[in-house]
Amino acid sequence: MLARNSVKQPKEQERRFIDILKQQIADFPSGRLAETESPDFVVTTSNGKIGIEVTKIHRQATSNRLKREESEQEKIANEAVRIFETMNSVALEVKIHFSADNEFNKRNRRRLATAIASLVNAYAPTEDGPCVLQNNWTNPETFPYEIDSIGIYRLASLKRNFWSVASAGFVQEDFVAETQVVIAKKDALIACYQTCSEYWLLIAAEGNRASTFFCPSRTTLEHRYCSAFQRIFFLEAFTKKVSELELF
Repeated sequence: MLARNSVKQPKEQERRFIDILKQQIADFPSGRLAETESPDFVVTTSNGKIGIEVTKIHRQATSNRLKREESEQEKIANEAVRIFETMNSVALEVKIHFSADNEFNKRNRRRLATAIASLVNAYAPTEDGPCVLQNNWTNPETFPYEIDSIGIYRLASLKRNFWSVASAGFVQEDFVAETQVVIAKKDALIACYQTCSEYWLLIAAEGNRASTFFCPSRTTLEHRYCSAFQRIFFLEAFTKKVSELELF
């Protein structure tokens, strides 16, 4: 059975963010990179250890209802890929677009997950390439109204399933206050970290949910933040863009 990768687990996400940082900044330290608990990663260099903490930023103004909805949609995607893997051994990238103004909860999770898995199994491309399933709103038993469309992509080099949930929303550009709150929360934990010669903080905006749509403005990037970290980076994960924040 293929390893599931519908919604990444925390450490897997964090490692992906670190890999992007490593690729995007020229002075990422060379040395052994190890996963730890506090901080999340430690790079052992000839000059000492650099501890790197990874965190994500979410829109504070996002309603609890939206957060619960996003969480439930992820659970549906997780269950759908589990069901699909009992039907088919092919590895696919799948992006699920849910319809707006619908309720998603534990009661309809299995029904929607089963429908998604069955649709992907029935229409999975037989060769490398994409396939888009668009709901024509005529058969809710087969294509539930809660699902707007499903994008399927087959690629021979793909070794495991990657299923995700598409989202829509406004991008937040000015978020100095929110960023400082994130920094302050992590500052409070530094005393509990293992001893390192330097500490870095990586703040990631996933960009895959309405609550994680961030594109920092010049004002946000040029603001001087207060922190005990020696260096802080802001990552726009979808575009893989890394910006170093100003500190005082």
